[in-house]
Amino acid sequence: MEHPVLRAATVPLMLLVGALITLQSRVNASLAGQLGDGLRAGALAAVVSYGSGLVLLSAVVLSHPRRRAGLRRVLDALRDPADGADRPRLRPVHLLGGLGGATTWGSGQAGTSPSRDRGRWLPCSPWPP
Repeated sequence: MEHPVLRAATVPLMLLVGALITLQSRVNASLAGQLGDGLRAGALAAVVSYGSGLVLLSAVVLSHPRRRAGLRRVLDALRDPADGADRPRLRPVHLLGGLGGATTWGSGQAGTSPSRDRGRWLPCSPWPP
C-alpha cells in the first residue's frame, strides 16, 4: 500500500522536476553562449551538462547497496539465460532502446534551447526574444 504523504507529494514533485528540466535547457544554452558560437560550443555544453549528470547519477547509484544490487541484477540479466532459454533474459538491444529514448529527449532539449547564433531565438523556444 502506498504511503499517503508520498502520494500527495507526487504531483508537486512532478511539477518541480518539469521546471528543472526547462531550467537545464536554459543553463545549457547559457553555457554554450559562454563557450563560443556554433555547433561546437553547443556540443561541448551538452557534454559538460550531461556528462556531469552522468557522473552524479553514477555516484548516487554506486553509493547505495540496494542500487548497486539492482545494477548487478541488470548485468546478470545480460549474461545469464532465462530458465530453459538459450539467450539472456535481457539483450543489449533492450538497453539501446533506453539509450534511444534518452537521445530523443536530449534532441528535444536541443530543439527548444535558445539559439545563440546570430542573436536570435528559436521559434519553439519558451523564452521571449
